[in-house]
Amino acid sequence: MNQVLPQVPAGRPIRFAIFGDNQVYLFEPEPSFLGVVGTIREAAPDFVVMVGDAIYSETSDGETLRRKWAAYRGGLAGLACPTVQVPGNHDCFDEPSRALWRTMFGEPHFCWDAGDARFIVLDCESDPGRLDADQMAWLEVRMVDPGPPHVFIFVHRPLFPVVGHIGDSLDVDPAGRDRLHALFIRHRGRIRGVFSGHEHVFCHQDVDGVNYFHAAGGGAKLYAGPQQGGFHHALLGTVAGPTATVEVLRPAPPPVPVTPMRQVVSGTQLEQWTSGITWTTWDQSVEVRAKPGEATLHFNGRRYASPILSGSLRPGRDLGQATALSLSVRVPSDAPVGLALLVGLTGPGNLEWASRPASLSPGAHDLNIVLDGLVPALRANATDITLTLDVPRDAGPAAVTVGPIRLTTATGPVVLEDWNSGVLWYPWNDAIRVGAAPDGGLAVSFDTRSCIQPQIFAPLDPAWDLARIAALEVEALVAEGEALTFAIALDGPVRRCRAPFQPLPPGAASLRFRLDGGWLDDATRRSARRIELTLRGATPAGTGTVVFRSLRTA
Repeated sequence: MNQVLPQVPAGRPIRFAIFGDNQVYLFEPEPSFLGVVGTIREAAPDFVVMVGDAIYSETSDGETLRRKWAAYRGGLAGLACPTVQVPGNHDCFDEPSRALWRTMFGEPHFCWDAGDARFIVLDCESDPGRLDADQMAWLEVRMVDPGPPHVFIFVHRPLFPVVGHIGDSLDVDPAGRDRLHALFIRHRGRIRGVFSGHEHVFCHQDVDGVNYFHAAGGGAKLYAGPQQGGFHHALLGTVAGPTATVEVLRPAPPPVPVTPMRQVVSGTQLEQWTSGITWTTWDQSVEVRAKPGEATLHFNGRRYASPILSGSLRPGRDLGQATALSLSVRVPSDAPVGLALLVGLTGPGNLEWASRPASLSPGAHDLNIVLDGLVPALRANATDITLTLDVPRDAGPAAVTVGPIRLTTATGPVVLEDWNSGVLWYPWNDAIRVGAAPDGGLAVSFDTRSCIQPQIFAPLDPAWDLARIAALEVEALVAEGEALTFAIALDGPVRRCRAPFQPLPPGAASLRFRLDGGWLDDATRRSARRIELTLRGATPAGTGTVVFRSLRTA
């Protein structure tokens, strides 16, 4: 064992921090990672457990890996306590990287006792997403051994993923995951927490009396908004006699610029989903802020060299005799040198087309993307459009602003997107499909086996002032045979407010959510910064589609 494991006498209270997935991309720690480390330092724990993905590498070159590990260690330099490493999939992704990990840290699964607690580190990267039979047998021995009364378990990939890595966690082997969970159930009276990384959110799940924690907010790009656990954080565990607790530590957020409020009055049609395009971002690589007539794409080249904004044209768009696609792009003076934009189209059967890169220097650009080389089937039925930014890898945070997107036809321009709704809707995770419904509206398709509460959400910039309205009304169409409930939630300056769920019967439905029903606080009503539409199935496993027709005030 090459790791320095903390030695704490039995009977002495202990405090330990847990964090994961800071993912050093280049050769210097990110400010978000340093912010988490600073928060841990202020908590003064006895030791730290890092639950994997300390670095991010696309090469197994030994020198590159060592330089990234050195940058990671540099980020920890301010901590006055040991840090214990758990192997992650970006630390140990092939044989050379696994061999280097063993050279630096020793065996990838191990156990030690400190104070009145036992700490167990598991390895799910030697066989990605699985624990082999020998490790399971080793774990069972450690669980039945009558040692300290408190047990804490650490493994990089979660047993029950919630966003981003469904099907790429310990659920890649459902039978093996269930055996592991059954073992935890048998010892749940002793297990105080199972901690994982991998999915860049904070999440606490109580599954059959076992407490599972996602602690993957160590500095890498987040997978969700703050109200869904998408915030940088660490956890602090405390053991004192018979008591064990876990709390969340969050660095102070950066200041948020103040923008004018949108005054909303009764009778306003907030959303009709008529544009035919629903935009999503690949792996949260772009943050989009839309306002009527334009959308600003914020990105960071140190995290993603190819940020992607994807728009669904489903059920499909016939491009007919369109010869080109035009859009205006505004690039600030401090944009990185070498920035370029590519436009892509996708059709049925994985048909794909991509334009040549258009160079983006500082200033205003009117781009004319010639639609040459489209195969007839793709031209007749384009289902998705993508805007991909080619960003120099050493570039830091930057932004570009995109104006209306139009098709050039023989009879004149046809608008694809004018951003005039000022609202962009996102699915909660990849288990939810969104797109334009054939007869209008936004179709949300889901499978509750992969996502228990299907949800779409929209950031509101500027925030909505709803003080003058009495209710929000939603019109929806539910496929026959589905039994669902539905709720609206609003996020304000301090907290999220969710209305009580209402039945959403099959067929056409109109639901009314009164804003004076006790569920909405005054601060959120006067400054709603995010809106969420959440579905809940009557059965734990089922599929369905809901078409949202309109959202209006009353």
